Amino acid sequence: MKKKQKNNTFLLTIEDIMENSDPSYFQRGVAYFKKHAVVSCEVAQLNGKVMKIRSEVYGSHDNIYQQNIIIDTLPDGKKNIIGDCDCPVSFNCKHVVAACLYAIALQNDTSTPSEKRALAWLEKFHQKSPRSLEESDELLIYRLFEKEPGGHHSISFYKTKQLKKGGFGKMYRIDPGNLLQDPYRYRYVKNEDLVILKMLKAMRPALYPYQITFEEELGAMALKKMIQTGRCYFDQHETPLQLSQEKIIPDFFWEDVGEEEKKIASNLHPNGIFIPVKPFMYIDPLTNTLYEVTTEYDAQTLSLLLQAPAVAKESISSFMNKAMEIIPHVPLPIPEEFHTEEIRTVPVPHLHLHSAVTEDGRTIHYIALSFTYGKYEIDPYPQKMFFMKKEKESWYKIHRDLKQENAIIDEIKSFGFMQSPDHSPSFFFSFAVAIVVDRDINV
Repeated sequence: MKKKQKNNTFLLTIEDIMENSDPSYFQRGVAYFKKHAVVSCEVAQLNGKVMKIRSEVYGSHDNIYQQNIIIDTLPDGKKNIIGDCDCPVSFNCKHVVAACLYAIALQNDTSTPSEKRALAWLEKFHQKSPRSLEESDELLIYRLFEKEPGGHHSISFYKTKQLKKGGFGKMYRIDPGNLLQDPYRYRYVKNEDLVILKMLKAMRPALYPYQITFEEELGAMALKKMIQTGRCYFDQHETPLQLSQEKIIPDFFWEDVGEEEKKIASNLHPNGIFIPVKPFMYIDPLTNTLYEVTTEYDAQTLSLLLQAPAVAKESISSFMNKAMEIIPHVPLPIPEEFHTEEIRTVPVPHLHLHSAVTEDGRTIHYIALSFTYGKYEIDPYPQKMFFMKKEKESWYKIHRDLKQENAIIDEIKSFGFMQSPDHSPSFFFSFAVAIVVDRDINV
């Protein structure tokens, strides 16, 4: 009797792929396959029970991902697909599905090797650009400092659709955790959004990983990039937030509140948002505009000044006296009812030689810098536009020339002196051998 020949051909089916894939990844993988997203695909049958696939598949956002896929046959005849991909999903993703579907097409192809090469060349004309693979009319919306019960959220995310008549449709709020963790999986995330989301992810505090804290240069850069998308909004405004090319300088002054009171007023809106980034920024709610701020105040001080209470005119002098004692570091505007003597003169630098013994027994020398305005001596830091000094019952307002002070500091540095990183910036150290001579600096 003639022995029946065993069929060692490995056959992969669509049902095998469906059983090994998440339904959403399978559907998107089918779409990728139909749109000719598979760049290359090599199939090797190791034996009648194992197939190996090496492939490259276009992904979203201008990426081409590589797959290494092993498919073996289980004892019950079902297939086990182990698909590794270098995309963010990494395992049995839509790219793996597209590659497996391509492998099925290859196993069903009866063309000669020459015909296959010709067809592969023709296939390249159908391959879409990476962006067209996931074209979507959905968009990501950024909303800054949205008012909610309990305060403001620094940023909230929404998705929406662009309307043909212009503007956006209904907005749906997005969970920030998943978005920041894996933005590649969402079709409404564009290339420019990937850069922004990477910046925002880096600004999450460790204890509250889904809250964003805008800070330093990175925070300023992220704010500007969000506004440039045209999809960044402030609070409940219906028009995108604008970025001013002009810097704003906060100005504080006293103004009348009725006939008996006065209060500190400003060119800034009391409901504006101060963002402690570098450079310092401010959102004006009336003009819906983000400004870069030039100021000596910090964000907390600015917010407190904008919320200053009204003061009875007859109590202004006593109020200012208390303010000078309690918050001497805050340069409050001076009301006309509070009498001060103005001092405007050129700063004279003074260098004071000091020595100290380190923990290892070495003696080091350093100089301390101060300035005198008239008969009053002040430290160069912190740098404030004016300095208040009280003598007996009189107050003196010393107007500082910060430009001249900084020029003197730069001249000291030119001799090789460095400001102390661990102590007061008024202290200068030098390891140079040269001696400072013949310079117009008073010691």
